[in-house]
Amino acid sequence: MRHRLPFLTFALALAAAPAFAQQTPADMQTNVTGANAERASCGSGPSERAIAACTRVMMNPSLPDSERAVALRNLGFYDQTRGDLEHAVANYTAAINLGIGPMGGPTSMAKTLVNRGQAFASQGNEDQAYADYTAALKLDPKLNSALVNRAALSAQHGNRDQALADLDLAASLDSKDAASLITRGALFARGGDTARAIRDFTAALALDPNNAVVWRNRSIAYLAQGDVEKSKADAEQADKLDPKGATAAAERGRLAQSSGKDAEAVVEFDRAIEANPNNPALLKARGDSHLYQGQWDAALSDYSRALNLNPDFAEAFANRGVTYLSRADWDHALADFDRAIALQPTMTAAYYNRGEALISKGDHKKALADFDYVIKNAPGKAEAWRHRGFARHALGDDAGSAQDYAKAISLDPSDGEAWRGRGLAEIGLGKPDDAIADLTQAIAINAKDGMAYHFRSQAWVAKKDLGRAEKDDAMATRLEPKLASAKR
Repeated sequence: MRHRLPFLTFALALAAAPAFAQQTPADMQTNVTGANAERASCGSGPSERAIAACTRVMMNPSLPDSERAVALRNLGFYDQTRGDLEHAVANYTAAINLGIGPMGGPTSMAKTLVNRGQAFASQGNEDQAYADYTAALKLDPKLNSALVNRAALSAQHGNRDQALADLDLAASLDSKDAASLITRGALFARGGDTARAIRDFTAALALDPNNAVVWRNRSIAYLAQGDVEKSKADAEQADKLDPKGATAAAERGRLAQSSGKDAEAVVEFDRAIEANPNNPALLKARGDSHLYQGQWDAALSDYSRALNLNPDFAEAFANRGVTYLSRADWDHALADFDRAIALQPTMTAAYYNRGEALISKGDHKKALADFDYVIKNAPGKAEAWRHRGFARHALGDDAGSAQDYAKAISLDPSDGEAWRGRGLAEIGLGKPDDAIADLTQAIAINAKDGMAYHFRSQAWVAKKDLGRAEKDDAMATRLEPKLASAKR
């Protein structure tokens, strides 16, 4: 699900800048206890050799849970550095569940929570990310990366006081933490306090003088103060470090996209891609904004280009599949979802979307299996319960269908389709009174739901109330002319 955030008109690249609580390879190696070469290799840094070693450690039942937890944490970190967010979240979660703490104390667990939070945030699951940062701070109240990441989310959602409190504490704990200074400077700038923004940007540049985005944002702050000469000097330095402004453009594009301003995002991604035409992540990001605007051909082009550059880009397969799904091209959609799942077997969204495509193809049995997986891994997703309810009804299981629709309704009482679906299942169960009540609620939510009138007409027939049945049938055919054609 996309999170529509308030659009930040100043210092766009910095307001969401995360501080990644990553461990260096050396840190990882010291956390993997013992002199065993396998364990040491697991902590040697992102490489196929390290990943294979961590996998063997993780799967060795003779090792203590604490050592297997560290291997899982390392795998999560390696996944995250290469953009495999689904696996990163899964591995961090497994490490947390096994108990990462004993080897590094509360701080080790806290850093793992921050890393998982950052992965959640990258997926758009910002509520879970915020919860992880907060949990990390309960374990280690002085963990700067948790403070900065939580502040970035707070700022994006308009909670300026909370963001400043976290950033002030982070800056006081570590005066050399550029991330806290950059993020706080962005927050000051957005609020019009350019003097304090410049102070923080200047301190950040002393620590990170090659950061073109900070030079560019300080240039904007100076210009807001009317200091044209300093603004020009900073802009020139930014241009030297990033001649085409590609880095800043990419960041502006991502923030515009998260704010729902996809047309603006495409313009920024165009600039970034002009400078980096072979960057699959940028192509996929631009494809997402085309997709959100219903620009199917442009989205397909970008996803396909990204996949030509990176044939193992699971997220690009998944989103190209969504594009095909939007065009009712079920076969191509299914092929892409299959490939995404083969690359990332834990990608819940791909199972969900494949289930939708299978329902559209009429393969309700396979769809049922996909929605079983989604519900197991994301039990709070109301739409998954609704879709599984539909599949169960199509397979003749009205009792199971009614139960799934009831769960969907409990999660989202405003879902008129779930009310309508349960009403239909209740007709099949011989409960016309319950069906009428549910279908009436569906109509209250959406007065133009012709199918709800159609099904309620059937329920009235079951009660032998032909007058009301005819009235609902007339309304149904008015709203859904195809129903009239089906009668002929």
